[in-house]
Amino acid sequence: MAYSGAALEWLNAAPAPPSKADVCTLSDDFAIRVIHELVESRAFELPLAANHPASEWLHHFYFEARNREKVFGSKNLGIGYPFVQASMAGQDIAAPLFVWQISLEPSQQHADQWAVQRSDTHTLLPNYPFFHLLDALQGTDFSQRARTLAESRILDIKSFNDLCEGIRLLLNLQEDGLPLSIQPFERWKNGQANSGCLSWAAVAGIYPSLPRTIVTQPPAVAPDLPADVASWQHAFTLLALDPSQRSVLDAMQNNALTVVEGASGSGKTY
Repeated sequence: MAYSGAALEWLNAAPAPPSKADVCTLSDDFAIRVIHELVESRAFELPLAANHPASEWLHHFYFEARNREKVFGSKNLGIGYPFVQASMAGQDIAAPLFVWQISLEPSQQHADQWAVQRSDTHTLLPNYPFFHLLDALQGTDFSQRARTLAESRILDIKSFNDLCEGIRLLLNLQEDGLPLSIQPFERWKNGQANSGCLSWAAVAGIYPSLPRTIVTQPPAVAPDLPADVASWQHAFTLLALDPSQRSVLDAMQNNALTVVEGASGSGKTY
C-alpha cells in the first residue's frame, strides 16, 4: 500500500524534536492533566512552563503551526495518543490512534511559559493511514468506527477504551502502561514483543494535514516523460532536472494549478 509523505509521518510519529516531542518531556504534571482533559473531550486552557530544551521545541511548535495555518489554512498542532508500535506490512510503525488538535500561546509576562488551549474549533482526528492499513490487512472496519466517533463527537472514555482494547486484542499487542494513563514514550524494538505493543504515551507536535481519502497516493512521475536531458533545456535551468522535477515542470505547463509536495532538500524551490 502506497502512502504520501504526510501519511507516512502519521505512521511514524515517534518523538523527533523539534517537530514532535514526548509530552512527558515537556512536563510530567502537564502530561497528566492534558491527557485527562483530552479523553474527557473537554475544552481547556492549561499552563505549561518548560525549561531547555523543551522551551525550544515549544517555540518551534508555535511558529511552525502558525506558518502552516497561514499557508494551508489548516491546524497542524496536536497531541497523538495512545500509540501502536508494531511491524505491519513489512515496516515498523509508531502510530497514534487519535490526534487532538490544540493551540499554543506564549505568556506575555514570563519567558518559557505557555498556555495550551483546546476549544470547539479544534478537531479530533483519527489516524486514517493507520486505520486503513489495519482494515486492509485484517478485513475490519476500524476506520469507519473511528470516523464515526470523531465526527459525531461521541468519543467518551468508554468508547475510546473499547476501540483501543479492540485493536490491542486484534493485533495481539502487549500493553505498555495502564489503560488511559500517561507514561514516557519508549521506542519499540524488534524482538521486544511478539507483535508489538499498545503504548499509553502521548506525542505533541506537528501532524501534517491529510486529504480526506481512503488511501493517499504519492505523486507519480509521468511515465512518458523523455529521459533525455537535452529535451529539458530552458533558460532558467542551471542544472539538469531529475524525473520528479521534470514531472512538476510538465504539470505546470499543462494545468492551471499545480501543488508540489516534498521533503526539505528535495528540490521544490529549484
